[in-house]
Amino acid sequence: MSEPKYSGKPLAYLDQNILDGFLCCIETEPDLVQGFLERVQVVYSNITLQEIYRAGIKDSKYSDDFLVLLDQLSAIYIEAKINEKFEFTGQMRLLSGSVKEIYEKYINESLKYDEFINPLQKSIFAMYGGIQDYESMADSQINAQYALLEFLEQQINILQNEKKHPLYDLFIKQKRFLS
Repeated sequence: MSEPKYSGKPLAYLDQNILDGFLCCIETEPDLVQGFLERVQVVYSNITLQEIYRAGIKDSKYSDDFLVLLDQLSAIYIEAKINEKFEFTGQMRLLSGSVKEIYEKYINESLKYDEFINPLQKSIFAMYGGIQDYESMADSQINAQYALLEFLEQQINILQNEKKHPLYDLFIKQKRFLS
């Protein structure tokens, strides 16, 4: 994967719902798709990959179709840059390469944190009436937060023992300050 030279075209962020529409018309309306691609640079992010993963839980062919489509659209992966203090810089990092490889890396690195993230995301579903048992939701969110705190404490202990990078000390100091 490499950082592509930016063409200067406006960026078009396509989420899974828009990609679904493109799946329907890429074969039947190739001129529409080509005209779109001449005007914009398609980009996607971890959120797109998360949506693609969830769309393919019941049938991986569905998520595979999205990955192939992103490759056909010459889509570029974007992520926010952070500085040495873990603060957002206001800049984005662009990566080109195999969408499937980027997706697999995302799956391998991100899904291991789902036990912490998924319960916390249920608040969004609750706002729109998608939760039946609020007490169970609250219990799972509290348990996820405790599990996350334990995980972070374990990671800090590992970092303290390694001392291989100056950012480790900064991270440890920030965590201790917040505790």
